Amino acid sequence: GIEQLVYDGGARSAAVAGARARQRIADLGAREAEQALARQATEIYGRLLATQAARAAAAAALDAGREDQARAERRRDAG
Repeated sequence: GIEQLVYDGGARSAAVAGARARQRIADLGAREAEQALARQATEIYGRLLATQAARAAAAAALDAGREDQARAERRRDAG
């Protein structure tokens, strides 16, 4: 015949509570990983912007140096 458990001593509710707790832990771990990735992406983007600014400053300094050199050569050639 068919058997139906009337009382399991709380085993089923304990198993459900345990599963819910494991799900919350997994959700928190996923959220923590997402936050870490977002932080890393922000840091990398900041470094990229700083590198681009440094490159632009170096290019401007190089251009200024070339202009100074050209000006000095023109004065020298002009006597």
